[in-house]
Amino acid sequence: MSYVDLPDSEDLPELKLLDDGREIKLRIKKAESGTSKNNVPRLEIVVEDPSDPLVDDMYLYINMPSPTLREEDEKKYVKTVKYLKDFLECFGINSAQGFDTEDLVGAEGWCIVGVEEYEGRRSNRVKSYVKGR
Repeated sequence: MSYVDLPDSEDLPELKLLDDGREIKLRIKKAESGTSKNNVPRLEIVVEDPSDPLVDDMYLYINMPSPTLREEDEKKYVKTVKYLKDFLECFGINSAQGFDTEDLVGAEGWCIVGVEEYEGRRSNRVKSYVKGR
């Protein structure tokens, strides 16, 4: 067994939470293709506040539209496509010819953030995308 020396955590600053409803510029820190637990293809995105490194990261899971989804539930398909397009437009991603997830990293866009609580932990989430800014 290996010995692990833990750093002193008493002097660590608290990660910050943004106010609910705040409009802020966010930067894509990480972008990968993934699959949900229901086997739905999705984008897995991490965004950060480029103006403050102590604001906690936010995680986005954007389902990808598929032909089978369109056949099964056209309304859900339309919502999925619109949400993806809003995200891409907000971050200035030209998707006319498709895109590579690596091309998303570093893109910036304006978003409205919210606050949510899950299992006793409060965190920020993206409520909506501000397009055309």
